[in-house]
Order: sequence, then C-alpha cells, then structure tokens
Amino acid sequence: MAGTRTLATMRARIASEIRRSTINAQIDLAIMDAIDVHNSDRFWFNESRDVVFWTTAMKEFYTATDVPSLGTLMKIDFVFLYVGNTPFELRQSPQIRLESASQNGTMSGQPGEFGWYDETLRLYPIPTDIWKVRAGVVENRPAPASDTEIDNVWMNEAERLIRSRAKLELALHVIYDSALEQRMQSAIADAFANLKTLTTRKTKTRKSRVDAMGF
Repeated sequence: MAGTRTLATMRARIASEIRRSTINAQIDLAIMDAIDVHNSDRFWFNESRDVVFWTTAMKEFYTATDVPSLGTLMKIDFVFLYVGNTPFELRQSPQIRLESASQNGTMSGQPGEFGWYDETLRLYPIPTDIWKVRAGVVENRPAPASDTEIDNVWMNEAERLIRSRAKLELALHVIYDSALEQRMQSAIADAFANLKTLTTRKTKTRKSRVDAMGF
C-alpha cells in the first residue's frame, strides 16, 4: 500500500506539536536538514540492486555521467559482472592496489575487481568487451519535490524519525527551546532504533541468520 503522508502533512503536524503557526519556511528547512542527516544511514527502503549498466571496451572508469544512478549511491554492497547469463562477483579492492595493478591503464581483460574512489567506479582489469554490470547499493533517497507528493519514504516509512529530527533542528536553531531539544534527542534515538530493528527483520535470511547491515 502506497504511503499517503506528504510534506504538507508533516509541516502541519510539526507546527501543531511545537505550537508555532508562523514559521512554515523554517519548518521546511528543518525537514530538509533532517533528511540530509539520515540520508547516509542504511534502512530497508534505501537498499537497491537496480544500478545496472554495460561496460565499454577499454573504458576503466565510470561516473554519474556514464551511469546516472552512480550519483545517488552512499555505499556499495556488491558488484556482479555477467558473461551471458552467468554472474561473476567482483572483489572490492583498495584504490592503492588497483592503481598499482593497472600498470598505468595497460592491463585489460575480463574484470575481476572493482574500486570506488573520487565518486568513480573503477573496474580491473580494464574491460575488453561489453558486459552487463549490476551493483547492490545503499542509495540516497530524495526529499519530496512538492507539498503533495505521496509515497516519499522520508514522509512515510521514516516519518517519525524525520519529524523528530526536524523538531530538534527547530529547537536548536529557531525557537531555542532546550526542553524540546532534550525530548527530541530521546525521540530520535527511539525512532532510529525502531527503524533499524525493522530493517533487520525485513532483511533476515533464515531463522538465526541475519544479513550484515554495516550500521
């Protein structure tokens, strides 16, 4: 079921909860700050295996210019290269190893390793053919683009966390309310822990085995 809570819904609720009806602009800024704070955290709703692209022969480096979805990732969990329908997992290697092993870009073949450095995905050896690559990543999920956008994860799945964090931002920087600040610190911790617990439950693979979440 799609989420129906929107930016307008959150703004109105925050204004009511802090009893301020004339600071909508500051509330919006606080909500955006709250999303920025938590955009690098791993939750079930920002994991994706949909970063897919095709290599170019003799092209070693790939950026968001080549693959737009590379511009939204926060963490790479895995990378697979497909030869026909057969997937081969690429090993993640430190940049210093790839820098040395590539021998100034002269080593080429079927890639077996990858690295991430300077917002760039590097494949080693340099691909000599066109192969499909699929990456599993933690993505940056955007803030709502309008007051009425529905099904935004920050307004729905993470609503309590973002609402609490936004009120902390307001307490610290707008209304200077130390009591509200203390209450929101506790509320944020509780909301964050609940989301992490739910993430673990959703990603559990077997009874007594849980995927490593990299918190």
